[in-house]
Amino acid sequence: MLLRAKEPQSLPWLTQHQQDFAAAIAADRCPHALLIYGSNGTGRRQLARYLAEQVLGTPLDQNDQHADYREIVPAADMPDAESKSGPKPKKSISVDQVRDLTRFMQLTSHQRGYKVAAVFPADKLTNNAANSFLKTLEEPPSRTLIILVCERISSLPATVASRCQHIRVAAPTQEIGVQWLQQHNPDMDWAGLLEFCGHAPLFARELEQGGFMDIARQYAKDLNAIQRCQADPVAVARKWAKTDIGLCLRWLYAQVAKVMRQQADGGNANQSTEACYVYLRELNNLKRMQNGGLNMDLNLARLLFAWYGGFTGLR
Repeated sequence: MLLRAKEPQSLPWLTQHQQDFAAAIAADRCPHALLIYGSNGTGRRQLARYLAEQVLGTPLDQNDQHADYREIVPAADMPDAESKSGPKPKKSISVDQVRDLTRFMQLTSHQRGYKVAAVFPADKLTNNAANSFLKTLEEPPSRTLIILVCERISSLPATVASRCQHIRVAAPTQEIGVQWLQQHNPDMDWAGLLEFCGHAPLFARELEQGGFMDIARQYAKDLNAIQRCQADPVAVARKWAKTDIGLCLRWLYAQVAKVMRQQADGGNANQSTEACYVYLRELNNLKRMQNGGLNMDLNLARLLFAWYGGFTGLR
């Protein structure tokens, strides 16, 4: 008998995946390893836990715990003890975590049924952890299900990804996403935020609950003040650097995209298309290196000065 997990059931775009998996279980074709991938905020983890419950036959508790279920998430790496000024510890899934998970899977199930192991997100596995995990994927213990969750298949070693059955969780249509979000806040104009989030409803809801709309309005106010020569780009960059840099760069990227749409529609945008592409390239470079110890104040100031100058000054 299939369980009905509340959260995934409330995500209508996951229904087909749930039905396909139910059919596989009914036909005794449960895979030994699943790779669930898709954009952040589309319900990948919710689907993974739902499928785990179907295999276990009983629901996880309110803390997502179960005697025959184990999941591992990134933990902060130990900092270099000899360097007090070195980079901050990054978060990854270590080989020791994988070994603990493997030992758990080799134990006898409490309910004499399946054991389920989940890795969130799998692209945080270190090289040693991935190699260790590969051995388990090649020779999984009987009556076990391994679930890996990541954003892109290409972020995993091909040897790991090739040993899993793939499930791609796509973002829902704009209409379905807005309808779902309106259940949580019917007074919110969700369309713009959903587009900003790449049509990922859970990401949009998280940003709305975290007060991002107020932060975005302040970004817009600051940028308008810079364009009117009423604000110092350096001071604004220093302030923005104290916010979530990833969201800040994503918001700035969206503003450049808006300018480019105005150009395509024959609007009055003064920036050249080539300058816009150079600006987007610089934004992408900064996004890739945002955790690499760069001086974000300085780099944001450079971008804001370029915005003030009509996207000029960038090479």
